[in-house]
Amino acid sequence: MDQGIEHSAGASFAKNPDYFDAENIVRLGMEGGCNAVASTFGVLGFCARKYAHKIPFIVKINHNELLTVPNKFDQVLFGTVKQAVDMGAAAVGATIYFGSEESGRQIIEISQAFAMAHDHGLATVLWCYLRNPAFKKDKDYHVAADLSGQANHLGVTIEADIIKQKLPENNGGYQALNMGGSSYGKFDERIYTELSSDHPIDLCRYQVANCYMGRAGLINSGGALGEERYPGCGGDGRHQQAGGRDGSHLWSQGLPEAHEGRRGSVQRGPGCLPLQGSDGRVAADTESLSRAW
Repeated sequence: MDQGIEHSAGASFAKNPDYFDAENIVRLGMEGGCNAVASTFGVLGFCARKYAHKIPFIVKINHNELLTVPNKFDQVLFGTVKQAVDMGAAAVGATIYFGSEESGRQIIEISQAFAMAHDHGLATVLWCYLRNPAFKKDKDYHVAADLSGQANHLGVTIEADIIKQKLPENNGGYQALNMGGSSYGKFDERIYTELSSDHPIDLCRYQVANCYMGRAGLINSGGALGEERYPGCGGDGRHQQAGGRDGSHLWSQGLPEAHEGRRGSVQRGPGCLPLQGSDGRVAADTESLSRAW
């Protein structure tokens, strides 16, 4: 929970000022039945001696701050992997704004940080978000399955064990960005005709496919749950589960073991083929992973 930075502390905690106190954020995770809490160096650092042995810490190592005028969108490092190790964290997390002007630097920084985290036995979680005004055309293609799927593929390439991605709402981002004589990226029409459809389950499955067919876990963020948005899919995230993703914001069955095989130990949801881990065992089902963070 890095809302105090990404969305500003006042805007995030004015409704409930108790959460200006870092300890209450960690206590919320514990009392809410979470089995990990993701937050900032400051929040987790203040509480590490008291709580790091009671609930796994995921330290978010970079952020986008909202004090620069005008506001900009650039994820910058706020600390080091060594600090996360010293406070007893189980994992580190980071965001890359794929498609942004700063994405090249962010990819280098986070790939190096993830390599160090793995050397220390920590898991890695990547918030794999798109960010570029060019992605807004006739609709918002920041949430297109094809573009966000490619962001996922870049994320697992730098050894993210878990990908956090926005729930796909449409498809055809590459097609839209190649209209009017413009040229962007590379794509194949079979992405839309054979590998996916307009159904939300298929859109989610395409995101999972880009995570090495689910060998790296996918957690979806964003999107309203309910019949009003996805008629016929149920109101409890079943469309995401059927798509093969591992959860919606929350891990409710634990982080992968740090770090046996790195990938492979990550579980995935029902609706897809069983995933065989690096040790040859089939990963367990994750049917309970549908709670909101």
